[in-house]
Amino acid sequence: MNRRFLFICVVALLLLLFCGSAFAQSGPTGVGSIMMSAKAAFSSRGGELYSGYDDDDSERTLLFSGSGSLDLFVLPGVALGAQGLIETQSSEDFSEVTWGIGPEAWLFIGGSQEESPAGSFYPFLTAGLLYTSTTMKMSIDWPEIGLSAEDQESTDTLMTMNIGGGICYMITNTIGFVLELNYELDKAKFGSFDDFDGSDDHIEGNKVNVLAGISAFIH
Repeated sequence: MNRRFLFICVVALLLLLFCGSAFAQSGPTGVGSIMMSAKAAFSSRGGELYSGYDDDDSERTLLFSGSGSLDLFVLPGVALGAQGLIETQSSEDFSEVTWGIGPEAWLFIGGSQEESPAGSFYPFLTAGLLYTSTTMKMSIDWPEIGLSAEDQESTDTLMTMNIGGGICYMITNTIGFVLELNYELDKAKFGSFDDFDGSDDHIEGNKVNVLAGISAFIH
């Protein structure tokens, strides 16, 4: 993973959290409040990136994934922070590990600013950028075509941009249920991210995601 990108994300998040301690708090989306979220996503994805081996980029597939984030409200209803992702897959002759990090922003529209907001609804808009690195290991044994290889390893990179909206329902004064719909644009390059220059050696895909999760507010 690009170390400079990771370093900038970590430093920016630490500065936001440090500065937030001096801000006045008012309700779950007031200045200085901290939001910690965990989400699960059901996605429909398509495009050349996800077409598989049949090269039919009109066909879409479904998948499940999970993610987490930590954000600070720097203005009333406006939160900035970082999101993270980790995924693993494995089989008898194949394993894959994906992890990523990136910035995100939230805009909550209206909603109660009382200290006891249980039962309130908070509509929101959100946008984010996520950089991921996937390491794959596999063993190939196809005697029919005379191909055999053991412990082959490759690393791919993926840059994801997403924008969406949804609603947060406060179950208690500090815990909210989040439902979100977003559109995601993915761009992949096979090899080092340092060589990512937008040329023709990358492929793109997109997802329409429905996410549900829980957010905890410290206010």
